[in-house]
Amino acid sequence: CGARALPYSKNIASPKAAAEMVKLAMDHFAGIDIVINCAAILRDGLVFKGSPLDWDTVVKNNLSSAYYLTNAATPVMRDQFKNARGDGNNYTWGRIINIGSTAGLYGNFGQANYGSAKAGLFGLTRITAMEMVRSQVTANYVAPFAHSRVTDMIQPANQEQAQYKDRAMRVAPYHVANLVTYLCSDQANDVTGQVFGVRGREVFIFSQPRPVATVASIDANWTPEKLGEAVNA
Repeated sequence: CGARALPYSKNIASPKAAAEMVKLAMDHFAGIDIVINCAAILRDGLVFKGSPLDWDTVVKNNLSSAYYLTNAATPVMRDQFKNARGDGNNYTWGRIINIGSTAGLYGNFGQANYGSAKAGLFGLTRITAMEMVRSQVTANYVAPFAHSRVTDMIQPANQEQAQYKDRAMRVAPYHVANLVTYLCSDQANDVTGQVFGVRGREVFIFSQPRPVATVASIDANWTPEKLGEAVNA
């Protein structure tokens, strides 16, 4: 198809490496239209057993790397929008896709560091979508269920996780690629700030966090006791 790809073999969990990657793309392609943050590692451990080193390593590779690359690439994407608008062109194309995990949405046993990093990636996605909408750049979060090198790293802590890994190992990753390709297409110009899941031929969208119930004190401020009574009622 005539497409070109350039390798970058350094760990992008640093601002310098992310800036180098952006410069490499600019030097060879003269622009950046799509950023896909999919770097990930696992260092599973229970919250009361995990090491600080594992925490730092997982957060840097799963969350900080995405922030650094987004931070380095978005100024370029904003300038492309401004220049296109100045030239009278209708620039409607900029995409940021963050590959997350359901561990960051509703948790997973033994993955305090990984789940926390992927939850942070969801927050980064939402805020990026808000801040880049004026430049017509979308940002979305994809939680995949498929075989990858990350699933190869899973060391099941219980029977449920063993079954999860067994199922994931049998799901081809191209299903995830098809969803990401759609999100990068013109068909998804107005899709931003969303959380998608993909599991084989099944694609689903998650609800956004919203209050589901409220209690209010009309006559006086809450005391801890009165609040407890109201919540437990």
